[in-house]
Amino acid sequence: MDSNVNPAHQTSEDNVTPQDYLRQIKENYPDLKHSLELNVFQGVDGEEKTITVEDLIKKKENAFYFKNNKNSTFKFARNVASVKIMIEHCENCKFLLQGPILTTVVEIWRCDNTKVLVDTQVNTLQVDLNNNLEITYKHKKFLGSLVQAGIHGLSIKFEDHPELDFESGYDVLVKETPEINDQTDQFITRFVEGELLTEEIIRYADGYHTTEREKAARDDELIKNASKEEEKVREMLKFSQPVMDKVAEDKKNEKANVELEKKSNLKKAAGNKQLTKGNLEEAIKSYGEAMTFTPDNHVLYSNRAQAYIQQEKFVEALADVDKCIELSPAFTKAYYRRGVILTSLDRIEEAVAALQEAHDLAPRDEEIEKLLAETKTKLK
Repeated sequence: MDSNVNPAHQTSEDNVTPQDYLRQIKENYPDLKHSLELNVFQGVDGEEKTITVEDLIKKKENAFYFKNNKNSTFKFARNVASVKIMIEHCENCKFLLQGPILTTVVEIWRCDNTKVLVDTQVNTLQVDLNNNLEITYKHKKFLGSLVQAGIHGLSIKFEDHPELDFESGYDVLVKETPEINDQTDQFITRFVEGELLTEEIIRYADGYHTTEREKAARDDELIKNASKEEEKVREMLKFSQPVMDKVAEDKKNEKANVELEKKSNLKKAAGNKQLTKGNLEEAIKSYGEAMTFTPDNHVLYSNRAQAYIQQEKFVEALADVDKCIELSPAFTKAYYRRGVILTSLDRIEEAVAALQEAHDLAPRDEEIEKLLAETKTKLK
């Protein structure tokens, strides 16, 4: 899955120059190194601009970078070809994207009240840390994938299929997946076998990106391939029966674990929905059932703890977050919830310690920082 995050989107860009982005594009596309020109539109306020071929340097490949623009409209003529389009820190602006995009990549980050009409193929539209962003596709075929993180207020529309229009963004997604972080966790929207799906992106330690659905399919395929290889080896080497029995048992267990994870994910999703609706007992029950399939899944304990917190059953909640921390010592949300629980139990010093741990793990999380400061004032 191609969903690489531009690290600059997650940090302050005050010191990032257009030349930095030009250098980054050249590194990613070395074939364009000597022919790439970056066209910068910066500080435009209250204007309507149409970008035509006359505006471009001939015999150059052109990328476009829009930054710190307000109350303006930018339109690409259909005969304007671009390498890549980047939109940063724009406010109350509209963009009409037409004409071919060589990389089929568009990035939009840290914009407010921005509207984008996509009338060309965009295989990767990455949107990070925006407020009130509206994306309209002229045709649904132009949606390759939309990758989002930290969006508050995201509308996705299709002019040719308005029945597919939907609202997304952190405030919607957190209802389905309560444990997500609005600064870093990514979701991908695309058509899968004709159905429009939005799924959370999972990152492996080696940088590989996937989703739970793709991971399960990949695991199934690996098991099938392993079984085929096992048959070949059986014929070639004529393994002794005890060894073959052991191999078969291992494969059987591996397949069983994949099935258990699938069942656990279904129960977890049910618990998340019940938690969102305020059906706390049902949520607790669903999380417990999920644990019977994957007892070492730390997120289940964290989510069930949240349900107990809402019931004000703080002793039960504390046991769950402690189990979560035991299973995943770097899980920020567990320390945050531990701080909330211990505050409610009037164990303020322990609460401060837990919140400090959460702050150390996520130093830019404003909610954690605020609660930590408030809790410190309660120290005697």
